[in-house]
Amino acid sequence: MNNDIRRTIDAAPLLPGCYIFRNKHGEPIYIGKSKSLRQRLRQHFSQTHKLGRGFDKHASMITEASRIDYSTTDSETDALILEYCLIREHMPRYNSQYIRKQVFQYIIVDTTLDYPTLYISEAPPNSASPKTFGCFHSSGDAHTNLYLLNDVWKTPLCNKPRFPTPAKPCMNYHINKCCAPCGARISREDYASRIGEILTCFSGDCGTTLERLKGRMLRYSGDLDFERAARVKAQLDGITALGMKARRIEASLEDKQVCLFLSAYNEPAYSLYFIRYGKVLVKERFPDKSELCATRLENFAKNLNPTPDEALPFPPTQALLHIAADKLFTPIPPVSEKRQIVEILRRGHRVFIREEN
Repeated sequence: MNNDIRRTIDAAPLLPGCYIFRNKHGEPIYIGKSKSLRQRLRQHFSQTHKLGRGFDKHASMITEASRIDYSTTDSETDALILEYCLIREHMPRYNSQYIRKQVFQYIIVDTTLDYPTLYISEAPPNSASPKTFGCFHSSGDAHTNLYLLNDVWKTPLCNKPRFPTPAKPCMNYHINKCCAPCGARISREDYASRIGEILTCFSGDCGTTLERLKGRMLRYSGDLDFERAARVKAQLDGITALGMKARRIEASLEDKQVCLFLSAYNEPAYSLYFIRYGKVLVKERFPDKSELCATRLENFAKNLNPTPDEALPFPPTQALLHIAADKLFTPIPPVSEKRQIVEILRRGHRVFIREEN
């Protein structure tokens, strides 16, 4: 550690922010964030003794570093956002997160068909008619949720774009893994009802489905059929997790109007953003997520229609979508009165706190 770096670390505050390791040419080679800059920088240099134990890359970075710059932020959440923006701007070679092109998996529900199909795609469709849900960070995660939907609603897994006129059902129907719309074993109305329940769950409102599964689980338990009860319990846990995930991830914000609850993991405060059609228009910082500040929430709801002159520069929505943090997306109807928005935000706050705990 040279003297310049030592002095920088000693002068760094115990505040949240971002730091940049630069080489002798002044080029950024690593960008990080912390809720306490001085502690994190000291930690970097205390790890150099672990050579040969998977720290070769880190040791090389420390050896190459010639200077450290840092910038403080108001919160750890702001540090997360600034880190994302800086990494995407400079592409430091010792960073891996946010640099590689992120390939997401989406579950598509083609509602244009008489018997809507569910399938997985690496890109959302160009048209707005198929319902798109995601984004899942791996193919395995997307398939796990597709199989979960099949387990609860017996939706087809054959990935056919459309079903022919009554055909012979495949083995999945005979082992009770499919409702066989291809063989006309289910009416269009009943099938549409199942798809409607799935769409409702993807919106984050799984209450009706969860109550139905709980009743089924209790019934099996009462009949001492513990194997079926355990299977329904697994479905119950899966649907609960899916509902929570559906409210925390969004494939795109370009055609939506939402409020976003956002905070760094374990941070007591949180930020509330209003996003309309891919642009952040309003931001409010709340000091304590465990308490609902009704007055500030009402003021936030009152200011959701800023004029272009009042709209200030805010973080890019891509940063809000991709940073790893506690999130909750709450849709806001296009035409809503202030009291309706306040009630939506109250419910969103309750869900945000419950899911975090």
